[in-house]
Amino acid sequence: MFPNLAARVDTPAGALSGGELIARIAKAGVAILLVEQNLSIAMNISNRGYIMGHGRVVFEGTPEQLKNNAAIREEWLEV
Repeated sequence: MFPNLAARVDTPAGALSGGELIARIAKAGVAILLVEQNLSIAMNISNRGYIMGHGRVVFEGTPEQLKNNAAIREEWLEV
């Protein structure tokens, strides 16, 4: 059903059909741990997000909660 993802382990999420492949896999009920530097792609295909800084989780929540958290955006995401 799905391509061999092990071969794509270092591929940016956007290169996987613009994130559509990951979204399709997630809709099939498969949990995905996505490590992505492109915030817009990650937020469009994620149900939850975690931001790590200095070896610890500094934020945990939904993409909507992240959008509404100015302190996290300014300090950790520079947006």
